[in-house]
Amino acid sequence: MKNMPRQLITNLDLLAFPDFDDFDIQKCLFIYNNHLSIMASRGCPYSCSYCNNHALRRTLKGTYVRFRSVENVIEEIDLRIKQYYDKGFRYFYFFDDTFILNKDYVLKFCKQFKEKGFHKLLRWNVNIRANLVTDELMGALKDAGCYQVRMGVESGNEYIRNTIYNRGMTNQEIFHAVDIIKKNNLQFRLYFMVGAPQETVEMMQESFQMADTLNADEIFFGVLYPLPGTDILKICENEHVLERKNGPGSSEIAPIKKTKYASSSQLRQFIQQVGRWQMRHYIQNGLKSRGPLFFLDCLRFILLYKRKYHFEMDQLFRWNVQRYKLSQVWN
Repeated sequence: MKNMPRQLITNLDLLAFPDFDDFDIQKCLFIYNNHLSIMASRGCPYSCSYCNNHALRRTLKGTYVRFRSVENVIEEIDLRIKQYYDKGFRYFYFFDDTFILNKDYVLKFCKQFKEKGFHKLLRWNVNIRANLVTDELMGALKDAGCYQVRMGVESGNEYIRNTIYNRGMTNQEIFHAVDIIKKNNLQFRLYFMVGAPQETVEMMQESFQMADTLNADEIFFGVLYPLPGTDILKICENEHVLERKNGPGSSEIAPIKKTKYASSSQLRQFIQQVGRWQMRHYIQNGLKSRGPLFFLDCLRFILLYKRKYHFEMDQLFRWNVQRYKLSQVWN
C-alpha cells in the first residue's frame, strides 16, 4: 500500500537551506573545482519526452513550476560565502532545469547580486534553453558574474530533436542562441544525446557535425536512458529497442544499446568516434593554456588526485582543462 501523493509545497522560501556540514566540504570543493550547487526553482514547464518532468507532472498535485524569492536565494549565497569562502568556495552552479524561464526574475536576481557586491567574490553558471536566449538576458548574466551557460541541444537532426524528443526548437534558434552567447563573451557547454529509437547513423553524424561547428567550451554526448513513466520509454518499447538490465521481465531499465536503424556495434563505434574527438579537443585546449605543463598536471592527476579523490580516468583531461578555463573568467 502506498500513500497518496502530497500537495507540492508552493512557497519554497519556507524550506531550510541545504546543510552541507556533514560533508568534507574542502574535498568536495576540490573535486568540483571550487563549486557549490544551488537551486532557485523547482520544476520545468516543458515536456521533453526523455525528461522526468512531464512524467512527474502527471502524478504530483499542485503548482509544478515554483520559484524561491530572489531575496531568499541571495540570503543562501550570503550564508555560503560566510561558511565556505575561506575554504575555497569561488563558484556556484544553478541546478535549476532552466534558470532563464522568467525574464523579470533573472534581471532582479542579477541586480541584487551585484548590489551585494557578490560579483566581485563569485562566478556562477546556469542552465538555459535556446528559444529563451536574448541579448538582454545574456548581457545581464555576464554583467553579474555568470561565466558559463549550459544548453541542451540533444540532436543535430530536427526530426529527432522535435518529433521524438519533443524539444520544440529549430536549428536556427540554436545557432542564433550560440551567436548571442558568444557575443556576450560567455563560456558555454552543450549537451547531445544519441540512441533515439528511430535514429540512424547519419542522424548521429548530424549531431557530431553540429557539435563540431558550434565549437563550445565543453560538449558532452550521452546515451539515451529511458526513465520510467516517460514518453520516450513507450516509444522505445513500441520500436522494440528497450534494454532491461536483467533480461526480459526485469523492472530495471538499461541505457539504449541500439536503435531501430543502428546496431549496437554502430552505436558503440559512434560513441568511440566522439570520445576520440573530445580527447583531441581537451589536449589541444590543455596545451594552449599550459603548454608542456599540461602533461605534468595530468601526471599529478594520475599519481595523486585519482586515488585520493576517487576520480575516474575519463576525467583526466576534462578536469584539468576546466580548471584552466575557470582561471580565465577572473580576467
